[in-house]
Amino acid sequence: MNALMLNKQDDPSAHKASAVADALKINGAPVELRELPVGHGLVDGDISETDGWIGRNFQ
Repeated sequence: MNALMLNKQDDPSAHKASAVADALKINGAPVELRELPVGHGLVDGDISETDGWIGRNFQ
């Protein structure tokens, strides 16, 4: 299964995203890590990134 990770650059946990993505990749999960220049919470960018990811992975 493919995984999409949306990392928010201003989120207090942002520094953990690369390690989580690496752990998923090591265990065989294809991961697309995207960074958004926002803080914690849902934003319009989440919707457009997710829409694009779905289009690329579930055609």
